[in-house]
Formats: sequence, structure tokens, C-alpha cells
Amino acid sequence: MKKGTSGFTLIELMIVVAVVGILAGIAYPAYTDYVKKARRSDAQANMLDIQIKMERYRGYNNSYPANATSLSDESLGIITDDGYYDFSISGISTTTYLITANPKDAGSQHQECVGGGSDNLTLNQSNSKTPSECWQN
Repeated sequence: MKKGTSGFTLIELMIVVAVVGILAGIAYPAYTDYVKKARRSDAQANMLDIQIKMERYRGYNNSYPANATSLSDESLGIITDDGYYDFSISGISTTTYLITANPKDAGSQHQECVGGGSDNLTLNQSNSKTPSECWQN
């Protein structure tokens, strides 16, 4: 009696490799989009936190701080936990300010957000958020 050999043929192995390649080609772009959206949501949460601290300061002092360093960097939370965005506060007066989140990596924004030519997210004292497409979750 002859023993049969068992195992994968080269054709079967190539079919498996092709299927895995196709699945990876479909899944990877979707994964990167979700990662970009998660990073943007993290930046938005930090911006809203900064806004709350600015408004709290105004509630106690009747004006916004003269500069962002009046509220320590630690209390402002100027960088995200993962450090994918840089934050700045500009245009500070007694009644106005503009919080800007700038992605450190130019390709880190989701495509729907780069249509206006700027990767920056902005938020001001009247809760105006730009670009508006980026603030829709």
C-alpha cells in the first residue's frame, strides 16, 4: 500500500496569498481613515477643553487672558496625548480668541478636511468651527 502525500500545492498556496492580498488592499485604506478620524476627534476634544478653560478664566476675570501662558500649558493641555497636533491660541483680546489645531504630519487629515486648502482646525469664542466638514462626526 502506498502512502499518499498531503500538504498544499503551489497553486493552493498562491490562491491563499492572492486572497489575503486582496483583503489587505481593501482593509488598509479603511483602517487609515478610521485612525485619521480618531486623531481628529482627539484634537477636537482638546480644543473644546481649551475653550472651556478660556471661558472659565473669563468668568472669573471678566476678560480672556492676555496670553495663553497666563493659564499654564499644563492646565491648557496644549498638545494631544499622542502628539499628532500642535495647538495655538491667537487673536486674544478681552472678548475674542482663536484656537488652532495644526496636524504635525501633513497627511494626517482625512481627505474630506483638506478641500479648503488648510489642514488646520479652528475654534473661536462664539463656537464657530472651521472647516465645518471636519467637525461633523
